[in-house]
Amino acid sequence: QQQQQQQRRHHGDNAALAATQAKSGSREALAPAKHATANVSALKPHPQLKHGSFAAALPVLAVVNESAAPIGYDIWNMSKHWALLRVHHPTGIVSNVNGGLVSWRSGVSYLSLRSLLAISFVAYPVSLVAVVAMLSLLVGLCMQVKPGRTPDAAEAVETSQDLEPCMTLNLKDLTASSQRVYACWSTFCRTLPSLFVFGMPALLTWITYHFPQETFSCLTVLTCFWMLMNVYHMAIFGCQGARYLLRAEAAARTQSPGEESRSDQPSAKKLQAGVESVVHWVIVPQYKEDFDVMAMTLGSIARNSLAAKNIGILLAMEQRETSAPEKAQALKDAFQGKFAEIQASFHPANLPNDPPGKASNSAFAFCWLANHLNLDANLDEDDPRRRFAREQAGSKNPCERLGWQGRQPVVLTVADADSEFAPSYFETLATSFLAAGPQKQDLHIWQSAIFHVKNYHNQPAPVKIGTIFTGVFELSNLADPTAVRFPYSTYSLSMRLARRVGGWDPEWIAEDWHMGIKCFFHTKGQCSVEPLFVPTCNYTPEDNTYLSTLYARWVQMKRHALGFSDFSYYFMMLPLAFCSALNAPRPRYQLQSFWRMAFYGTAVLFKIVNVHVMVGLLTAYGAMLITMKTALAVLLPDQRHVEHLLDATSSFSFHFSLIASLSVMMVCFIFTRVYDILHRSIEGSKEESRTFHWIKLVAHFFLAGPFFFYGIGICSWLAALSVLVSNSFKYEVALKPTALGKSSLPVGGSCLMPEKGGEKKHAMAECGEGARSYAY
Repeated sequence: QQQQQQQRRHHGDNAALAATQAKSGSREALAPAKHATANVSALKPHPQLKHGSFAAALPVLAVVNESAAPIGYDIWNMSKHWALLRVHHPTGIVSNVNGGLVSWRSGVSYLSLRSLLAISFVAYPVSLVAVVAMLSLLVGLCMQVKPGRTPDAAEAVETSQDLEPCMTLNLKDLTASSQRVYACWSTFCRTLPSLFVFGMPALLTWITYHFPQETFSCLTVLTCFWMLMNVYHMAIFGCQGARYLLRAEAAARTQSPGEESRSDQPSAKKLQAGVESVVHWVIVPQYKEDFDVMAMTLGSIARNSLAAKNIGILLAMEQRETSAPEKAQALKDAFQGKFAEIQASFHPANLPNDPPGKASNSAFAFCWLANHLNLDANLDEDDPRRRFAREQAGSKNPCERLGWQGRQPVVLTVADADSEFAPSYFETLATSFLAAGPQKQDLHIWQSAIFHVKNYHNQPAPVKIGTIFTGVFELSNLADPTAVRFPYSTYSLSMRLARRVGGWDPEWIAEDWHMGIKCFFHTKGQCSVEPLFVPTCNYTPEDNTYLSTLYARWVQMKRHALGFSDFSYYFMMLPLAFCSALNAPRPRYQLQSFWRMAFYGTAVLFKIVNVHVMVGLLTAYGAMLITMKTALAVLLPDQRHVEHLLDATSSFSFHFSLIASLSVMMVCFIFTRVYDILHRSIEGSKEESRTFHWIKLVAHFFLAGPFFFYGIGICSWLAALSVLVSNSFKYEVALKPTALGKSSLPVGGSCLMPEKGGEKKHAMAECGEGARSYAY
C-alpha cells in the first residue's frame, strides 16, 4: 500500500509538471524533471503536435531506478559509470521539429549544460571582468580625500573658469594612506592584461581535465561565433559605410553652376559664415620623418578652401632630431602664405615621465599651443611643460595669432605625419561641429575613415590583409550607429575639451584610444566619437625588401598592440571617479552621474576586451583546440564514443567557416568599392579590373590571412608582458616610404629641402640613423 501511494504521488507530480510545461509554450524540447538511467516506461503516449504549435507535450514517466548525473572527470575512469545522451534524455520527448520526432544518435556521451554555461563565462572573461570592476569600487571606498581638498563645482577649475569640472580626482588630493592603496591597485591593474591573456587559458587547461568535452565544445563555439560576428559586422556596416563615402565623394565632385548660384541664398550664406567662424589648428607630430612625406601632408591640408584664413599648422618637432629646426624652417618657407599661421614646437628630450613618442610630443604641442593662444592648458603649476612652452613662445603679435584667447571656437586636429586629408575634410568637420550645437560641441571627438593605402601596391600580401581588415573594420564602426568608437590615428576635438581633460598623457603610448577613454571619464561618460565620412589616407611601413617590409610592419603591430595598456588604465580610473563622486559636495547627484557613466562604460570596457583581450585569447584557444582534439581522440577510451563529438564540432566549425568565408568575400568586395574612391591617393598604377582585383584580395585573405591574425595575437601577448614588467614603453618607430618610393637613403646621405625660390638645397644635418624615414 505504501508503494502504491508513493507511486500515485509521483505520477501526480509528473502530470502537473507536464501540464504546466505544455501551457508555457516553450520552443525547446522538454526533458523529465529527473534523469532516468535505467528502466523507463511511458504510461501514457504523447499527443501529436498540431501544425504551427510550439508547445511540447511531455509523457508521464515512471522512474524505477534513479541516479545523479555523472561527474565530469569520471569520463577518464572506465571503472565508473558514464551515461549516454539518449539515456539521460530518454525516448518519448517531443521535439518542435521533424514532426515531433526525436532521433538521438547512439553512443553520444553526456554533456552537462551547467558546466557548459560556467565554462563559457570563463572562456569569454565576463566573470573576471565583473570581479575586477567590483574590486575597483571597493578600492574607491577605501580611499579618502585630504581635508579641505574637496573642491566645489564652482572652485574646481580656479585657473580655468570657462571649463566644466572633471569627474576624477588628482592623486595629490588623496591622503598618504590612500595614495599607497592606489599605488598597490595600479600595480595590480598592470597585471590584468597578462592575467587575462595567460591566466584564462591556464585555468581552462585545468578545467579540461574535469570537463574535457564541455571545454572543447565551448571553445569551438566561442571561437567560431566571435570570428563570424566580426566579419558579419564588417560586411553589413562596411557596405553602409562605403555607400556614405561614395555619396560624399559624388557630392564633392559634382557641384554644378546652379548649385553654386544657390550659395547666394541667405541660408547658404549663414552656413558658410558659420563654417568660416571656426578656427582649426592641425598638430602634426613627427620624428625623423622625410621632408617630402610631411610636405605631402601639408599640401593636402593646403588644398582646403579654409586653409588661408582658418587653418593653422603646428609642426610638433622633436629636439632629439638634430635636423628638426632646419626641416621646420624649410616647411615654413615652402608653405608660406598657404595657411593662416604655421608654427613649430620642439618637444624637450628629458622631461620626467615623458618617453619619446607621438603621445608625449602631442602633449607638449598642446601645452605650447595653449600658451601661444593665451589659454590655460589646465595642467599643474609645477608641470615642466609649462616652463618649456613659455621659453619657446613665438614673437608674433598676440592679436594676430589664430584663435587668440579662444575668441573664436578652436578645433584641434591631431594628424599622423604621413596623413593625406580629403579636400573637404575641414569643411565637413566645421559643419559637424556647428551642427552639434553649444551643448555638444565640447563633448564630441570627430573621426574620419582611415585607410593605410598610400603605398598599397607595394605591400606584401600579409600587410595588405592588415590594410583591408583595418580599413573596413574602422569604416564599419563609423557606419554602425550603435557601435562604441575610439579615436584612431587622425582625429579632431575642440580646444575646450582638450583643456578640460588636461591634454594628452605623455606616458601612455597609444595616444588615440587613450585620449578617447580619458575624455569619457573626465566628462562623466558624455563624450562620444562622431563619424566623418571623408577618407584620410596614409602609409604602412615599407623597406627595400619583402622580408624587411614584413619586419617593419611587425614593429608597428607591436607598438599598436601596446594599446592593451588602456585596459589597465580603465580600471585605474574607475576608483578615482568613484571616490570623487563619494566626496563631492553633492554626492547624490555625483553618484547618479557616476553610475550612469559606469553603465555606459560597460560597453567601452567590452570594446577593449573584444579588440585586445579576445585577440590574444583566441590565438591561445586555437592552439588549445588543436591539442585538445588530439588528446580526446587518443586518450579517451573507445566506450566514450568521442568520435561523435569530434564529428559534430567539425561539422559545426565547417559550416561556420563557410559562412564566414562568404562574409570575407563581401569584405573584399567592399574594399574594391572603396579603392575606386581612394585610387587617386594611391601611389602606382590603378587596378584596371574590379573583378580581378577582388579575386586577388580573396586569394590573399585565405593564403596570408592566418599569418596576419596569428601575428596580431602574438603581439597582444607581448604587449601584455610589456605592461606587466614596465611602467613606461619604448616607442619603436617603423620605416615609412619616402615620396620618391624608397624607404631609406644611403648612409650619411642628407635630406633635400626646397628653398623659397623652388630649388632644392641640402639640409645642414642628416635626417637620422642611415637617413631613414621614420614616422609615429
